Amino acid sequence: MRISRAPQLRIASDAPWVITPDLQSEPESTSEPSSGTDKGKPHVAISLLADPSLKRSVIYSLKKGFNTEGKVIMDRNMPYSASKDAFYVIISREGVRKGRTLLRLFSKLVSVTAYIMSTALFASSTLLHLQPAILVMALVLCAAIFGRVTAMWISSVIMRDRPVLHRIVKTEKEADVFVEAILRKEGIVCEVLGHVVINGRCVKRSGRFSWSTIIGILAKPIDVGRISMMSSA
Repeated sequence: MRISRAPQLRIASDAPWVITPDLQSEPESTSEPSSGTDKGKPHVAISLLADPSLKRSVIYSLKKGFNTEGKVIMDRNMPYSASKDAFYVIISREGVRKGRTLLRLFSKLVSVTAYIMSTALFASSTLLHLQPAILVMALVLCAAIFGRVTAMWISSVIMRDRPVLHRIVKTEKEADVFVEAILRKEGIVCEVLGHVVINGRCVKRSGRFSWSTIIGILAKPIDVGRISMMSSA
């Protein structure tokens, strides 16, 4: 989740809510007397929307996606500059999933297979020319070294230059609570799961193939001024 500073703006009412809007959960008591067995007891009216069991999951809704986009209106008289520094929030779940375990096993098998094939080609250089064997081995080793160096460089950039908050949770419900708590904060722009959320409302949904999904944390924060409309006042 990428978080940046939000300017002073207004969001259209048709923007979909990502979080659950604050509802009046306290029961309303009336002083009107009732008849029969309920005499002397206050009349309590409780809305079904306040039932916590009907609350939807924020993470599930973001994964499913929002089809609508809300309009952002900015005052042209207010100074604004796009935020260049972002704050990153990482919420991890304890344990390793089966799919990720299988993917790691497949990656290791591919690495071992490539190493065996390159070694066999180099060992059988008497049957082949020496130059193709050396070229294949050099390409395999360069790809492995490049991947490792890139991963180490990204990690060092995150820990040195980017403020990061890492939270480890046990269940998906606990992660959903933390995500909703962050999205409820006002004055910030949250980029999470391909959506741009401001003040709890979705104002933009990016495509599946965007710079944020391709290069990840190396992408710059979104410029709200590009997706906003200037007010005439």
